[in-house]
Amino acid sequence: MLPGEPGQTGADSRAFVDAHHHLWDLDHHRYQWLADPGVPETERWIGDYAAIRTSYLLADLLRDASGCGLAKSVHVEALWGGEDSTDETRWLQAIADRHGFPHAIVARVDLRRPDAEAHLARHAAHPNFRGVRMAEMRGLISGTDFRRGFAAIRRLGLSYDLNIVWCDAGAALDLARSSPETPIVVDNMANPASLEWDLLLDWWIQMRSLAAAPNVAMKISGLGMADHSWTVDRIRPWVLEAIDIFGPGRCMFGTNWPVDSLYGSYRELVNAYATTVAAFTDAERSALFAETAQRVYRV
Repeated sequence: MLPGEPGQTGADSRAFVDAHHHLWDLDHHRYQWLADPGVPETERWIGDYAAIRTSYLLADLLRDASGCGLAKSVHVEALWGGEDSTDETRWLQAIADRHGFPHAIVARVDLRRPDAEAHLARHAAHPNFRGVRMAEMRGLISGTDFRRGFAAIRRLGLSYDLNIVWCDAGAALDLARSSPETPIVVDNMANPASLEWDLLLDWWIQMRSLAAAPNVAMKISGLGMADHSWTVDRIRPWVLEAIDIFGPGRCMFGTNWPVDSLYGSYRELVNAYATTVAAFTDAERSALFAETAQRVYRV
């Protein structure tokens, strides 16, 4: 059974807050990575992604999530290609005002800008704006300019979605400890390069270190990017280790849709999560499927 799907019995029956998804409108907005023929570096990472180089709107998400108990969602910036990222937030807020989704907006703001705080304030004029993500993975979060902008996040009471490679956990821990009041969410399981067992140990060591900062939470999502032919058995040890390290109260499930639609259906992914944690307590499953995301993103 899928979370929130009525009239069935099975692994779970609760509402699902999707903690990580994207929308894009290629007819009206620019996303360089989604323009044909694609970007070779992106293709090396996520595989042939021609199937998602088309508009993906809220109606598409709700169709894909039908029967999966989707109750709320968190939209994470989608590498908007315009000059002013507040345009993406404005677009998403208009969708939310009309349809109720997404409930939280995580926007791109270049925190290295001298005027980062003013830029954050423009995003904050939109009621569903909750936090920031910069997608750059390497060498970003230790920079002086970034740290100056990151301090503005704390002053405005925002969260930060941390897009790192697992081996940069040391720099991430330093960032988290520099601002213990700021909720930090590790995106997409810290982007493991594969789901091989020999990598799991190194990832476990790095994440165990990062979990020492109580303001850091783990977003269990994006595993299809690491294994394009994933199965429940393949993702299970990674999901369970993440929960063991951070605890259900600091873990949340996301889909990374529509990127992970390249590797399976929404239903298959959410059911895989439900199957993996079927033996958990009711309170633990509620945290993973909804309550952690609701608390962190204030939805």
